[in-house]
Amino acid sequence: MDHGLTPVALGPQEGSTVLMEQNLYGYLGALEALFLNPSDEAARAWWASEGYAPPFHPAVPLATIHRVRLQWLDATDDMLAESRAFLFDHGGYDAGPNLLAYTSKTRDAARAKRGLPPLRGEPVDAPMKATTSTAG
Repeated sequence: MDHGLTPVALGPQEGSTVLMEQNLYGYLGALEALFLNPSDEAARAWWASEGYAPPFHPAVPLATIHRVRLQWLDATDDMLAESRAFLFDHGGYDAGPNLLAYTSKTRDAARAKRGLPPLRGEPVDAPMKATTSTAG
């Protein structure tokens, strides 16, 4: 029985997933660049781009990046030490009791569970390549 209704396309339109994937890789690439080389200026720009209210303390955006960096599987031993030192030096901005902060050992164990090699303190060549190639 025809009720004169026009079918409606549900779900993503052709090509829209490609744009969404490009946006995702762009976003992840920008975060990776920030994690690899955190700076106060870049952290403040990221903070504003995410739409957060102005921070209650000037160190909050960079402290946030350092806290997140402690959970990043591609953070080298030097990066983990740098982030811990920053957080320690800016008292009151510790990792917090509910934060899973990696050490070299726990990071490499988490990487092994995902089939990734241990870092042993070396910088990561191109972590986005692994993400891109596994995206299908």
